[in-house]
Amino acid sequence: MKRAFLLLLVFLMSAIYSMPAFADAMQPANSQTTVIDPNTRQVVQTYQLPTGSAFPDNIPQTFDEDGFRYTRENIVSAAMTGEDVQQITVDKSLSSSTKTKVSDFAETLDYAQDDYTGVLTRDDSTFMVSGTGTKTVRKTVTAIREYSGLPRNDMSQIAQTHDGLALVSVSWADQTTGQSVKGFTAGQPGPYSAVAHYKGTRTSTVTTGYSAKVSYSGSVSKSIVTGTELTVTYTGSPIPTPTPFPTFTLIAIILGIAVAGGAFLWLYNKKKRGVKP
Repeated sequence: MKRAFLLLLVFLMSAIYSMPAFADAMQPANSQTTVIDPNTRQVVQTYQLPTGSAFPDNIPQTFDEDGFRYTRENIVSAAMTGEDVQQITVDKSLSSSTKTKVSDFAETLDYAQDDYTGVLTRDDSTFMVSGTGTKTVRKTVTAIREYSGLPRNDMSQIAQTHDGLALVSVSWADQTTGQSVKGFTAGQPGPYSAVAHYKGTRTSTVTTGYSAKVSYSGSVSKSIVTGTELTVTYTGSPIPTPTPFPTFTLIAIILGIAVAGGAFLWLYNKKKRGVKP
């Protein structure tokens, strides 16, 4: 009995493994059907694969739908693209011999680097300017000081220095007549007016150059490959109507298999117990 059971189990397993295996078919992202004529249809399906994915082996070669059998004709592969967007800031510098203003920089900046492109906008709040060098400058300075109502044309009444400058000459005049007076008048009563001329040298430090900086900011982008798109084209034609299998014939076959199997088991058991049929 045990041996018969094992034979029957082997038979069933052979039948199971002889059945065709159907892998789960890959589902398309989009499918469009076009009616070419009453007996011909076309289906175009698209599949989207992430970057780095292996080419799939479970796209069906054929499938049935709405009474039509579709056969795969070709597969076209194309890259899917997208945009990678980044926020960046770029500093720009400018050197000049005169003091730079923020308006000396352009309001926008075209950016193109590492395949990223975009237009950046100047940020005025980041503007900075500083000196890059100095030098000492010496120059001659003159000044004039006027006097009036002086009782006499006496040099002792004229200051010898003025604002750090030394007296170099004095012009006198009779204040009543307005005529110039040359030389000392020996104390003749005035009033007199005088114009004193002063001269000297002064030094100063000046900036010889300036460096200015301002920042530009904004978004830039570049095109990147996000995956692969497969376009699969199928051509379909009507499925032939199968010839109905007679019900009586099917029942007879099933009964025949059952009777044969029962007889085989009965004979086998008889033989095991030494009984002749």
